[in-house]
Order: sequence, then structure tokens, then C-alpha cells
Amino acid sequence: MRHFYLLIAICFLSPVMWAVTNDPLSNLKPQREAIAHYLQSADMHSTVFTGREHEKYPLHYKNHPWFQSDNYSKATIYINGMIYPDIQLKWDLYKDQLVISPENSPYNIVTNADSAFLYNQKVCKLPFQNNQLPFGYVIVLHEGHNTLYLKHLVHFRERVESGQLVSSFAIRKTFWLSQAEGMTKITRLRDVTRLYPQHRREIRSFLKNNSLNYRKNPELALTSLMEYLDQL
Repeated sequence: MRHFYLLIAICFLSPVMWAVTNDPLSNLKPQREAIAHYLQSADMHSTVFTGREHEKYPLHYKNHPWFQSDNYSKATIYINGMIYPDIQLKWDLYKDQLVISPENSPYNIVTNADSAFLYNQKVCKLPFQNNQLPFGYVIVLHEGHNTLYLKHLVHFRERVESGQLVSSFAIRKTFWLSQAEGMTKITRLRDVTRLYPQHRREIRSFLKNNSLNYRKNPELALTSLMEYLDQL
């Protein structure tokens, strides 16, 4: 009798055992991976490569308004907490837009990225507060107890030279220090010493000992100085 029940159990369980050991979907791993890659790619395209087209500038201008170069460079961008590496990107300083070039596409798309790493520089977007404070994309020069930003101000100019209308862009760098008390514009070294009156001597000694000249290279001087002050 026991053998009879054992035979019945084997008859019922054998199809299940066959299904587990011979799962037809187990042979679909490459297809599953391809589908997952497609969905990831589709999500990337719908997120990254969706936006308005960047309006091109006239062909004839004396200089360009792009950060570092008017050619695309490989960058990493961040959108809603997601990371998208190896994106062809350039930064229009005049319009304050990050522009991407989709693969095999003639269009230049304006992306709404929250931040990016471009030319080994961290670029982030500051929200609008008022006209007295910087907003839009800025370069993060230093992050520590305080944050040092670099904001480009760009003005478009047109003038007649030798009977021809010449277009150009005037680009100026401005520096901002973000502290718990608020944001301060740094236009001269005295602005820093006012914020750190207890370290006035250390600041002067540091700049002198490291041959840092604010007037000649304010970006290097301020970045190095903020790194030093974080150690005090």
C-alpha cells in the first residue's frame, strides 16, 4: 500500500520537478538582459535627450560664449538624483544653458540637469532668490565649512569695425562665498578678511608664503585660501 501511495506522489510531483529543472525561461537570460538594457536606454533618452533645441548663434562673432570650448566634451550629468555618464556636453555661458548632443542627431538639446562634471569642474544650479544673488549654473570651487562659487556674467556686444558689424561676448568672473549667515560677493581680498577677522594675520601669511596674488589669479587665490581656512 505504501508503494502505491509513493507511486501516486511521484506521478503528481514529477511534472513540477521537471518544470523547476527545465524552466524554459532560464534560456531567455540574454533576451531579458537586452530588454532591461533597452528599457534603461529608453528611460535615459526620455529623461536626458528631451528638451527644447538650442538656438544657434550667428556665424560671425569675435569670440564664443561657451565654457572652455565651443566643442562638445564628455561629461557626467545628474538629473533628479540619477547619474548619466559619458554625455556630450557644453555650457553656454551667455544663455546659461547646458547643451547636449544626442548620438547620431543633428540637434543640440538644452538639458535641465541639476548638476554636471565638465572639464573636471563641478557645475551646479542655484535656485533664484533675488536679483542681488547668483542663480542658475555656477562652478563649485570649494566645498567645506563654507562653499565658494564662481559665476560667469556675460554681455553681448555689437560694434562697427572697419565698416563691418562685429559681435562679441564680454565674459566676467564673479565669486561668491556661501555661509550659514548667507551669501557674500567677493570682489577683493578685504571681503574675505572681514568675514574672518580672527584669522587676518594667517590669511596674509598664507597668501604671501604661497605666492598667491588675488589680483592676478583670484580663482586660485580664493580656492587655496578656503581650503586653508577649513583646516584652522
